Amino acid sequence: MKKSGFSAIVTKNTQVLIVGSLPGDVSIKAQEYYANKNNKFWEIVLSYLDPSLSALAIKEMSYQKKCQLLLEHKIGLWDVYAAADRIASLDTNIKNAELNKFDTLFQTTQIKAIIANGRKAEQGLRKIGLPDKILIIGCNSTSPTNTYYNYEQKRAEWHRALAQALEN
Repeated sequence: MKKSGFSAIVTKNTQVLIVGSLPGDVSIKAQEYYANKNNKFWEIVLSYLDPSLSALAIKEMSYQKKCQLLLEHKIGLWDVYAAADRIASLDTNIKNAELNKFDTLFQTTQIKAIIANGRKAEQGLRKIGLPDKILIIGCNSTSPTNTYYNYEQKRAEWHRALAQALEN
């Protein structure tokens, strides 16, 4: 079944872009990035940007407010793939993927670093032919299906990546 991603959430001031592979079924239904309540993306990233936020506060925060916090810190969101055939939500099921058009994004933003949320996203980024000046940082997926690493390991890795990307 062909599934399509969302538009990029960026402004002209975006300096760091976080990319996933393609939204999962829960996200597609909600029309929100990382809508699956078991995905730790928002909790991990927003706890770095504002350590005073509790997990509960982040969970109760509106999607618009979460996106606003990212943009205030010059962080954007997008996916590597614009569309693909995929059964269910697993990255391993992605077939016939169409890459998003990153050229325009680089011309209209100040992106200097990209953090890939998971190996499939990182593999897709390597196919794009990014400008040499852009730092690529691969992180383990925040998805609940990634059980190889526990929450604390993922959180520590992501916080290091965010620090590196934001200081770049």
